[in-house]
Amino acid sequence: KELKKILDNLDLKDGDTFVDLGCGDGRVVFGVAKKFKNVKCIGYEISPIQLMIANLSKMLCFPFTSRVQIIPQDFTKADLSDVDVFYINWGSNVPPRLKEFRKGLKKRKDVTVIEL
Repeated sequence: KELKKILDNLDLKDGDTFVDLGCGDGRVVFGVAKKFKNVKCIGYEISPIQLMIANLSKMLCFPFTSRVQIIPQDFTKADLSDVDVFYINWGSNVPPRLKEFRKGLKKRKDVTVIEL
């Protein structure tokens, strides 16, 4: 139900890059990739268990495409300058070190930040 709401609210165009910051099992990344065939979809995750699940799902659902990536990295250390749309599922408990990061995202005019 939440995934449908996310997908319905996305305004992605061919060639856009969508990034899920803390993608967990990759559910949102894969949902976006299925709906938007010409969008690059990237998920960042640092939890080993979630990475294992996301990578297994990628191998099963998107085995031959570089359009979908799961990156085992802390996204605060990544170059996100070319990203068009971010998905952030932090809820109300945003870690203090990420509050400034979130403020920076909201200041960018060329970025859509979706928070549900």
